[in-house]
Amino acid sequence: MITLLHTSDLSLPYSVRSYIDSCAYEYTEQDAWSKIADIAYRLKRGADFTPKSSSILLA
Repeated sequence: MITLLHTSDLSLPYSVRSYIDSCAYEYTEQDAWSKIADIAYRLKRGADFTPKSSSILLA
């Protein structure tokens, strides 16, 4: 069995805005393939990018 250690390496190297907000200046600083590679690297190592239940507002 392989156990993944959750370390600081699982956080993204740039702010979240640089990956999802096309109106942000940070979004244009990095090309799409680099963004995909950053996210894939973290997901392969066990990062969890799903929102926590406490941060979801119920309408």
